[in-house]
Amino acid sequence: MSCLGNINYDGLSLPIRIFTLEKITIFLMKFVKMGIKQAHILGTTRFDVLALLSYFARNYYDFLSVDSTSWRKFATVQVYLRPFSLTSLRLDDSAVIDIFDSNKCECPWCRGKSFSDIKYMFNADKTIFLCAHNLWVTEQAMRAFYDHAQTPVSLRDFLMRKTNRIADINRVYKCLSTIHAARNIITDDYLKILFRQMCEK
Repeated sequence: MSCLGNINYDGLSLPIRIFTLEKITIFLMKFVKMGIKQAHILGTTRFDVLALLSYFARNYYDFLSVDSTSWRKFATVQVYLRPFSLTSLRLDDSAVIDIFDSNKCECPWCRGKSFSDIKYMFNADKTIFLCAHNLWVTEQAMRAFYDHAQTPVSLRDFLMRKTNRIADINRVYKCLSTIHAARNIITDDYLKILFRQMCEK
């Protein structure tokens, strides 16, 4: 940051592929302490990261965005992302579909379609279909997470109702509850302590 000198900038961008959820948490709080109100997170729409970011977007930032091509990459290999949990379901020709696994997605493309209907589409049509569906459910998850991210508890409770990703949810909750509990006393020195506790294990 010192190398930026007097350069004016609107916000910061953070590439996070090598970062743990805990390190992302510390970085975002560090930005907040620096007065940064706009940030862009590069290269991920992972469930746990989106859940974490929703809390920061709701409580600390004026603008917080992400980018990723995961939704498209999954579609090109015929993988369907489930609503809210964003877990993957293979729908290629060799996929075995559980007869008890019904398609409950409410996106405009899925209505009235079973997983078998999708599986047996022509490949080119299926890819286009999955691109549209995967992007839609990713954006749906982001909006829903944000709407329920008033506190770490409200976010955790919503996620627990919507998905069975218990380990991911607990990890998100642990990161956010640590920050939330200390939100009125966080200093640079305290962030260093949190970094050692959360990231240097």
